[in-house]
Amino acid sequence: MKRATLSVCILAKNEALHLPRALESVRQVADEVIVVDTGSTDETVAVAESYGAKVVHHTWNDDFAAARNVGIDQATGDWVLMLDADEAVSRTMAVRLPKLLADPHADAYITQVANILEGQAVNHIPAIRLFRRKPAYRFTGMIHEQIIRSIESAGGRIKTEPVVIEHFGYTPEEDQRKARRDRNLRLLRKMVEEHPESHDHWSHLGHEYALLHEYGQAEACLRRAIELNPFSLQSVHAAHRLVRIGLRRRRLEQGWQLASMGHSSPFSRWDSDCHRVQVALYEGDHVAAEQVLRRLKGAPSGDFRTFERSEARLAGWQAEALWLKGQRQAALAEWERAVEAHPADLALAEEWMHHKTLAEGLPKALAAGRALVSRCPALFVGMTGALLRAGEFSLAVVLAREGMDFGYSACFLYALAQAGDWSSAVAAARGQGLDGAVHLATAGAWFGNEAALTEGLERLPDSWRSAFRAVLAGEQVDPHLQWAVDLLMNHWADVGCWSLLRAGAKSLGESGGPGRAAWLLWHSHQPRTALQWALEKPEHPDALEVLGLAAAEQGDHQAAAQFLADRISLGPARVAVYACAARALTALGERGVARAVRELGLEQHPWSPLLKQT
Repeated sequence: MKRATLSVCILAKNEALHLPRALESVRQVADEVIVVDTGSTDETVAVAESYGAKVVHHTWNDDFAAARNVGIDQATGDWVLMLDADEAVSRTMAVRLPKLLADPHADAYITQVANILEGQAVNHIPAIRLFRRKPAYRFTGMIHEQIIRSIESAGGRIKTEPVVIEHFGYTPEEDQRKARRDRNLRLLRKMVEEHPESHDHWSHLGHEYALLHEYGQAEACLRRAIELNPFSLQSVHAAHRLVRIGLRRRRLEQGWQLASMGHSSPFSRWDSDCHRVQVALYEGDHVAAEQVLRRLKGAPSGDFRTFERSEARLAGWQAEALWLKGQRQAALAEWERAVEAHPADLALAEEWMHHKTLAEGLPKALAAGRALVSRCPALFVGMTGALLRAGEFSLAVVLAREGMDFGYSACFLYALAQAGDWSSAVAAARGQGLDGAVHLATAGAWFGNEAALTEGLERLPDSWRSAFRAVLAGEQVDPHLQWAVDLLMNHWADVGCWSLLRAGAKSLGESGGPGRAAWLLWHSHQPRTALQWALEKPEHPDALEVLGLAAAEQGDHQAAAQFLADRISLGPARVAVYACAARALTALGERGVARAVRELGLEQHPWSPLLKQT
């Protein structure tokens, strides 16, 4: 049987830096390479020709699909592999390619595009990049172009293969070099204006806003995409993006429904379950979290997995579910195992040390961290954070300096700033994206360093900067910027910056700000301060939740039942509120009322196994 031939088509503009990697990756598998150059002024063309590639010059007209189709028109192989110049075929894919091309029952393959950051794949995106060369198979879309619709319309048979194309172009430095985000926004806005009925365009625009951390606009676009077509794969991605934004804001409506979208699809089942676990933990339902975690742990290794750092996160979620369940020692043991299995994972290290301190006190937590830090360097972060929360600044500075060699952490920045070493603090924040900017501005405002505050503010997205400045000026923010204040308050609660947290609460308005701050402090494991704030506005829904949960922890069933009943009367609440209220009422002998509370909770959260068994 005749061997199938392969044409590799590469889209490029000023990619002399990356192009050699792409060309090297296909040297042994391509029968021909076609580079479509859209106006390079560097050595891109010379690099392509030095590898024997055919260079086709195409005048750029703000249309990615048109440029890709130019490459297809020039191809002569039986199959086409479409790449960008900042991508490369992985070794495993190169080995698998001959078998894929020889399959008579496939016309196209959905592969995984892995975004590589600092040498690691941070996520995987399913995409059709390998397909037979047929006249009917054409890309459409000025940006985020797709070929799947033309293949499906022509009756093409699409298979999935967990082989990887590696993408290296989404680092912050690369975004600055290409001004990628500005270009994408301009094109996507144009596409939405021209085709307002396209859920794909709305989803892509929302995704782009989210990458820019403009979450208010992102949410509006993503919800519009779901409204237009709730059953498409793009709407599934939009729903999952909404869950991530909601979890980050710690404000989440219809989280389980959004997370469950696309659960029947092999391309999104893993992501869907990962988001379900997070929603369950946010809602306080450890039963649901454990059920989904069991399913995730049993998932076949070949499943499409696009969720970032999935294995480390599974371990952390398992520990969090045990902690929520009240099994604190089992949770700490699970966190410790996770830290040893993932020694560079900062989040796991911080979670373990924080909860170890809560359960056993700072001295025991530090001793446990010191015993493991030589082989788990991320624990420098966890220990520094624990010392800062305890007000042990001098020891925190020592650990921060020791741990700086192992990577960036916000707690290092605050320790250095507290010690007055602003040059090191500023250096620690640079190159760390949004979080670095937020923490630098926060440290500058907190410790009175105008230069650090100014630099941090300048590096923030426009909406965040406006919200931060309004807080500093003591002004009430516009409603369309409240989401940004929400996120800033999350940062301030986590690091214990009470002055800015109080200012943020004032900017949200006295009717809701203190209650919101109390809720954030409670969930940042700052119970005493949380209660102080809750008592300032005890009629606010968030404050009532804090007061009720605190009363339940102290065994005061009467107060817990009253506070939580008042909270429920104000509108839908988290699963934990209904479950805790039902337990308190049962303890008081009010079984009928407890049953009614559970039923009310199940109306809001019909998925919750905790409410079904409470």
